[in-house]
Amino acid sequence: MVLKEITENKQWKVMDPNENICCIFATAYNDPIIWGQKDEAPSIYLHRIVTNPVFRGKNYVLNIIDWAKEFGAKHQKKYIA
Repeated sequence: MVLKEITENKQWKVMDPNENICCIFATAYNDPIIWGQKDEAPSIYLHRIVTNPVFRGKNYVLNIIDWAKEFGAKHQKKYIA
């Protein structure tokens, strides 16, 4: 599953200036199993956000959400879930 997501450009990593991996996460444009009827909304879904323990508490999730707002808007998505 992860290899497929990487191939489809749905796996992301956040790196610091020293090229350490701080976080990884996946994106999707639909998730009907979780969202049911609400899945029809134009959304970008963030899945499996994982933070390297060394970088916990440094607000990387907030940065990912900011990134998702911009990325989603470029792909006509109005919501982040």
